[in-house]
Amino acid sequence: MRKRALLKGSSPILMLLQIAVGQVNPYLDSIVSYQGSTDGSLWEFSYKTVYVRKVFDSLPAETYYYSYSGLWELSARTLQSYNNEGKITEHLQETWDKSANMWNPSYRIHYRYSSTTGRIIERIRQDWNTTTQQWENVYRYQWTYTGNSQEMIYQVWNITTGTWENFTKHIYYYNTLHRMTEYVYQTWDATTSTWKNVSRILYTYANDTLLVENVRQTWNSVVSAWINSKRTLYSYTITGKQRAQIEQTWNTSTSTWDFYSRILYEYDSEDLLIRRYEELWETSSNTWKTYYKYFYNYDPNGNNIYYLSQRWNPTSGQWQNNTLKLTQYNSANNPIYEISMQWETSTNQWENQRRTIIEYIGDTLISDYQEFTWSTTEYKWKKNARNQLFYSLPQPNHSYLPDPTETVNVLISQDFISVVANDQLTEPMCISIHSTTGQQLITECQNQPMVQLNISNLPSGMYVLTINTLTSSKPLLVKRFVR
Repeated sequence: MRKRALLKGSSPILMLLQIAVGQVNPYLDSIVSYQGSTDGSLWEFSYKTVYVRKVFDSLPAETYYYSYSGLWELSARTLQSYNNEGKITEHLQETWDKSANMWNPSYRIHYRYSSTTGRIIERIRQDWNTTTQQWENVYRYQWTYTGNSQEMIYQVWNITTGTWENFTKHIYYYNTLHRMTEYVYQTWDATTSTWKNVSRILYTYANDTLLVENVRQTWNSVVSAWINSKRTLYSYTITGKQRAQIEQTWNTSTSTWDFYSRILYEYDSEDLLIRRYEELWETSSNTWKTYYKYFYNYDPNGNNIYYLSQRWNPTSGQWQNNTLKLTQYNSANNPIYEISMQWETSTNQWENQRRTIIEYIGDTLISDYQEFTWSTTEYKWKKNARNQLFYSLPQPNHSYLPDPTETVNVLISQDFISVVANDQLTEPMCISIHSTTGQQLITECQNQPMVQLNISNLPSGMYVLTINTLTSSKPLLVKRFVR
């Protein structure tokens, strides 16, 4: 059987080919964000987010945040821990103290789950007190589950008494198909030490699946009863598409529901939405008045390529264009270009507003997202915001399978170098990075089976990676790489 060795670096072409044939599911490695220059002609670095995974697990264990002011500088990081089921157990936020060259805790959130069902039962937020150098409780959520219902209680920490105090409670009820049938909101009355009803929503379904009505009610403490407030009625086509949505308000004088607004939907023969109308009920004439219309058009693949909205102008008594959006797609039906326009009433013509350009790896994985805004004074597009996304290539089965014939295995991605030793290496590994002129830039020795170096601050160029042990007479590995 052929051994599968750790991938040692990746080029954009290699990544493109492997993604195209479905060999790997790439992990997001980092995001570099830009903002447009003052005149909108150039892209300028803004901030960067770098994700680190433990032994190339699919879940990010560390996230580093950088800001840019002539060079990249660390600003904060997030450390996350997970249980064996992949559920997060701790979220720790820290800020970087450049002057002290150290990480300072900011806040953390602990998650606890039921050992029998795996459901979450508690989430606690704590903040770091810089004066006492201790963690202090802030708030927590607690969940309980009974049959087809669940309760979530929100509590805040009382610093003076050192106890948790009830604040709000949320109660959810479900039918046999797990559709919500009732939601109740309560607040804590500290005087009587009891929960007090505030509001609730009742949901009704057709065949326990399609929502046909929701009724919102408020609690009247004087008469100790629920009082209607609003309700929404839903109707559908024979294929299950929403046909209408009607909003009503409760008339306390007549104890009846009064119309307020509605939305009507129209579809083509392929069940694609082609028109939508928003209407208000006019009490003086007891009729519906349309005040917004929306039109949709599609390409042969069912992608929305044209969106037009119009609004009713009561002064002129005519329909007036409002917004227009045109979208283009690639062969994988993902958007690659979008332009939005606003109708200018003074000139009676469309005026550019915003456009977006999206680039992909293999037609599906976003690699570049650029947004431009239109200058009405200079009549040109200006750069506004941009995100570049970089990925790493783990093994196809999301696991790390090193080659046991190699003493060390190396993976080099955009911002990190990960080195994993086999079981035969018992000494600490010393990893260093030099420039091609011999200048030592990074060095680190750890007695761990895996060492990960952050190289995101290195300028673009060629470097030399060297791996030693404290007693080895010659390097275990010398490798040139390009960042």
